[in-house]
Amino acid sequence: MAGLIGVPTRTGYSAAKHAVVGFLDALRVELQGSGVAVTVICPDFVVSEIHKRALGPDGKPLGENPMSGSKIMTADECAGLMLESIARRERLLITSARGRFARWLKLLSPAAIDRLAAKAIRDKR
Repeated sequence: MAGLIGVPTRTGYSAAKHAVVGFLDALRVELQGSGVAVTVICPDFVVSEIHKRALGPDGKPLGENPMSGSKIMTADECAGLMLESIARRERLLITSARGRFARWLKLLSPAAIDRLAAKAIRDKR
């Protein structure tokens, strides 16, 4: 979701993911009619070790996952959703109801999604 909505404490990561989404959207248009499909996959938080290498705004390691492990999907669950979406040649996969809601809320009320993103990180949910 960091490619669609800025994630507090993950500024650089969010910027990189926004760039990837833009690249894939442009690539989809360039490849139109070639038989190649481009699926943008926007998972919600996934259990991984990436947080151990993440740096904060001061350049120091954050060290801990901002989300509770019991409330986020496993890598296997995410991979299953991705494979299904790719097989259907979908344009976009957002892996959670929370993510789909956030995408629409950002369009309707950007300030509200900013507050929710900050609260989710603060409350670790």
